[in-house]
Amino acid sequence: AAEALKPAAPDSGLLLAKATAKAKGAFDSHIEAYLAYSEADWDRLDGGIRAGIEAQMMVVAESVTLLNLALQDVAYDEGRVDRLKVAAGQNGFPKLKISDDDFRRALRELWSRFSVPTRMNLDMRYRYIFREKLASKPEASMFALMTGYAERTLTNEFSFGSHQDTEWLQFLNDLALGEMEGAHRFMAEISA
Repeated sequence: AAEALKPAAPDSGLLLAKATAKAKGAFDSHIEAYLAYSEADWDRLDGGIRAGIEAQMMVVAESVTLLNLALQDVAYDEGRVDRLKVAAGQNGFPKLKISDDDFRRALRELWSRFSVPTRMNLDMRYRYIFREKLASKPEASMFALMTGYAERTLTNEFSFGSHQDTEWLQFLNDLALGEMEGAHRFMAEISA
């Protein structure tokens, strides 16, 4: 009987395509919500991300976390999670065979509203952090804080239906405007 409850092997490509669409919807929704209530200028924000390492790290942290959570969410929706393992406190998520190139393609889809040079810089930052592992200790520590923030806020949004957290976009806007006080305050809050 337990064998019958085990999910079928997932089609990694199909799950990634569905997760990419879900993540892009959430990513764009965050940006639209932020632009609707703030006085941010999209072109200035795009240029600030292109020019700033910290801004690129924040977008990569948010994007990678969002795509990973969307993959989990889609696996649940598709019935690809072994609920017996989850009930027993084990990892019941399927092992997906997704190449780094496919994952990066999905990320580039999330970033499609950015200008081409900004997308190139984001892709370079992703490779720098995840593939080449060249980040210095301070950069790695900062990226870990940003990823922790993204995991908390996006998990709350995906799992508990909490409001969209757009503070990360305010951080990007502060950096683009050169308002370091606001940027430092955000970093202090997420490291507390």
